[in-house]
Amino acid sequence: MKSTEQIIEILGECIATRTFVDSFMKTNEASPFDKLLDYSYNSNVIISTDFGGEDQSSDYFVYTATFSTYKPAYDWMYLIKEKFNELGYKKPPQYKEIEKSARNGKFVDFLKISEKYFKGFVVSLAVPKNIESIFSHSFNNFYDKIKENLYFENFNLSPKNTEKALRISLLISITLYTLKFHTKNGGYFWISDKDSIAKITQKENLFENTVRLQTNILETLLDGNLPKHIAYSLPWKKEEEDLSYTLIALNDLFSGALADFSTNFPIDQTSPINPIKEKSSSILYHSKEIPKFFYRIIQDGNYYNGTRIEIDVDLQKKHFA
Repeated sequence: MKSTEQIIEILGECIATRTFVDSFMKTNEASPFDKLLDYSYNSNVIISTDFGGEDQSSDYFVYTATFSTYKPAYDWMYLIKEKFNELGYKKPPQYKEIEKSARNGKFVDFLKISEKYFKGFVVSLAVPKNIESIFSHSFNNFYDKIKENLYFENFNLSPKNTEKALRISLLISITLYTLKFHTKNGGYFWISDKDSIAKITQKENLFENTVRLQTNILETLLDGNLPKHIAYSLPWKKEEEDLSYTLIALNDLFSGALADFSTNFPIDQTSPINPIKEKSSSILYHSKEIPKFFYRIIQDGNYYNGTRIEIDVDLQKKHFA
């Protein structure tokens, strides 16, 4: 295993990335993420990701990834389906479809079931929209260096999309690095949403190139010893399609709520500068039993630092829910 200092050296010169990685690794040292996964059926990890904060009212982009293992994820999904059929719901909730003032409804039912039966954890990273890059002080030079050193054929991402791809790739790779599945002959399966992380245009295939960046980072962290079994997918519309959309729905709720929280709750204040949407507070309160690790890039003078933010969900309920 590499030391935190070695990992920081690999991932970039910028203080924002260095301090985020340092905070992340300290979290894992205090309470290993691996203990939150259920390996009783097998050692295959399933990941789903979401990108939030696209709304113009948000000052932050939020990158969210959910980690579970194969069998528990399917068991949870089937319980969601069963309960939703009883309640007359046709599909999982979406943050943007929930009324701002909502405190109850389908999304709360979804979260209550998930609190009880979801076995896994969530990691999120909020980045201010006014930061061009969290990896380098000179973005164009950094982009040129990435293209030069990766040796990827047909790597055609723009500088802006390369930055997006690197952010979610870092979040996934550093989390997978802390887990023990690859020492148990396990693999991982990454399901991405269809928004800005996975967007495919005539000129760029962001998901395909993000996958290549992510495996490259993880391979470097693991000294070239990638897991034998690796798979990737966008949400699918065939048999058992519900798992991909159910996992992404969980991410979507957290990304939306955390983008709202980050925008309206400065790190140095004890109360929000603007009212946090009631739906956001309700999401955070009704999911408090799901392990969530929220990191935020914040401005500190002329620099940006990455740090873990622990949200007092009972305070959220007191003030906003």
